[in-house]
Amino acid sequence: MERFAELSPEFLWARTPEELAARMKAPTGTSRIDARALTSTIAARDRRVLTGLGKDLQVMAATVARRYVVDRPIGVARPAALLDPHDGPLLPVRLSVLTRKTLGGLAMDLDGRVLDPEGTPVSGLAAGRDMITSTAG
Repeated sequence: MERFAELSPEFLWARTPEELAARMKAPTGTSRIDARALTSTIAARDRRVLTGLGKDLQVMAATVARRYVVDRPIGVARPAALLDPHDGPLLPVRLSVLTRKTLGGLAMDLDGRVLDPEGTPVSGLAAGRDMITSTAG
């Protein structure tokens, strides 16, 4: 996994949130990632992990799994602060959607519009993963 992370452009290694923000901006050429906001978000997450007072589902799941006798021996790691300089670099992974499919039901385009049998959007009707809504007034 480490070799894959070293070779793949989808893994963005960084030592600080500021460096991470710059690396996240580079592939797109946009300035949508604010370094101060990213630092603040990570620091807030770390406070929740260190105090145990957060509601982060991944942290809660890891904490519960460590208490479960079957999961503990298989290596469920203790949640740790992301900004601890002794734990290594920050390593986010950029995810790309590879496929889009439905498991039946209404045909839709990528904008969520319902399509008729010929592939034409049906006026006033839109759909999402879990519901259908009418856009007609």
